[in-house]
Amino acid sequence: MDIRTLGNFIVVAEEKNLRRAAIRLRITQPALSRQIQALEEDIGTQLFTRSANGMEITPAGESLLLHARSITSEVELAKRDVLRTTKERREQMDIGVSGSAMFNIIPEILEEFSKLHPYVDLVLHTARKEQQMQALRHGKILIAFERFLHEEADLACEEVLSEPMLLALHKDHPLANQQVIDIRTLCDELFIGGPVDKSGEDQFFHTYGFRPRIEKRVNDLMSGLNLVGCGYGIFYAPPSMQSLQIRNVVYRPFLGGEKRVFTLHCLYCKNENSSLLHALLEVVRTYRTAHSAKITP
Repeated sequence: MDIRTLGNFIVVAEEKNLRRAAIRLRITQPALSRQIQALEEDIGTQLFTRSANGMEITPAGESLLLHARSITSEVELAKRDVLRTTKERREQMDIGVSGSAMFNIIPEILEEFSKLHPYVDLVLHTARKEQQMQALRHGKILIAFERFLHEEADLACEEVLSEPMLLALHKDHPLANQQVIDIRTLCDELFIGGPVDKSGEDQFFHTYGFRPRIEKRVNDLMSGLNLVGCGYGIFYAPPSMQSLQIRNVVYRPFLGGEKRVFTLHCLYCKNENSSLLHALLEVVRTYRTAHSAKITP
């Protein structure tokens, strides 16, 4: 005897007709008849009398019907209680994301977090860096992930992953067939630049001894890599971007690439004591430890 059979028994008792009961239950009449016969054999007594007019319930059947309705009602109540408890336990975590890390690193971290905390609903908010900072301060998001950051007195900043810089070239570029590129051979090449930031280009000059020729500038890695794929110049990217397989783009390490890195950070309010935040930070730290050793230029 199982809960489904009891439910079907109740329908037969209500319809007093196997054909109508089978239609209502959306099963075949022979299958329903076999269930009722098996139930009678299990209990050891006849529950219905069969006639040309249908199914008449016996006194034993009436007794079972009272219990069956009580049992199925209790089971449905138990289901509702479980679902309500589960719903009440669910929590929402608002997370700020932006840039290319949304396509690989951040999803990997959040997937692992969701495995450990299945009752937490993750809500992602995409916005520019300045908007992310304000959202943190106003409690609209609990944590933000960003690549290029400046220190903020009221915000804690933690490294997620640092990767050495690679050169991104069009697959038909003459240097694409080299396994490692000497960056000094690029002094006459056309580069794709980031947002106008003379300090970054000054740093490049001090590190490599020449200023890159720049005609086009972009605000994010994905835009820069798509321009590379269209043949507009050379760009920079971390190794993790290789998994995206952008059309016509190949990646090569270069001598001195380890001197410049792409670092993804996470930011959160220093005075934030949320248990969800600290659980996510544990996942971030585990990810950093596991993946730092795997990153190779």
